[in-house]
Amino acid sequence: MGRSKQRKEQFKREHPNCYFCGHAADTVDHVPSRECFKYKVGPEGYDFPACAKCNNSAGRLEQSVALYLHMTDLSAKTLSPQYIKLLKGVRNNNIDNLPTKVARPGQMRRALRSLGLQEFIGKEVADFELVKIPKTQHEDFEKFTRRLMCALYYKHMGTILPAENYIHTMYTSAANQRAMPLIEYAARNLPNVVKTSRKNTDIGDQFVYFWRGNPDSNLFIFVGTIANAILFAGTTWGAGTKNYTDRGTQHSVDLQ
Repeated sequence: MGRSKQRKEQFKREHPNCYFCGHAADTVDHVPSRECFKYKVGPEGYDFPACAKCNNSAGRLEQSVALYLHMTDLSAKTLSPQYIKLLKGVRNNNIDNLPTKVARPGQMRRALRSLGLQEFIGKEVADFELVKIPKTQHEDFEKFTRRLMCALYYKHMGTILPAENYIHTMYTSAANQRAMPLIEYAARNLPNVVKTSRKNTDIGDQFVYFWRGNPDSNLFIFVGTIANAILFAGTTWGAGTKNYTDRGTQHSVDLQ
């Protein structure tokens, strides 16, 4: 038996159950997906045990989220082959998730205001090119963030997120001025910071996050950025926590 197969067999023995639903695991899921990273080279240590159903069901939304990550990566200078392939894939599999251009001046002013860019509202709106993200893509961002929550909870809490737990998520462009207060909050209040890496390969700061967990209450919080493009944040808490059930989605909804 080769080393690679030995490692896989050992991983299965150590992680027999799906990180997402808790059923028997027969595959390995990469969270975040490899497509989220340049050249599909992601960090080590973010492979999770998954059943085939949970793993396969994430493919479509991971593809569209990865497209937006590459689309909004401000460090990119040219359209990479990976980006073009993702764009073709979303066009073929999920065309309703592609953005539409915002053309009307009133829409553009409202969009600039919502991004905290009031200083640009008085300028000629024709100088800007803004796009509108469709509702279906927002739904995929939310599902993606909840899956990321489950993976990070499993990694750092050492157990599967309870089905009765509630999850509240948010996401925004890393260039959005409103992202900075969240990052500052995380730096002050979340004691654990992780800058992911890969042995013998410099992947830069493509996936960096802060987190905090409390096993007594099943509370877990994370704030992080992927691909220097989008900030993701999430909180999960036990069903017994009062007054907060209307602010989140119960994990059991994703398991149906």
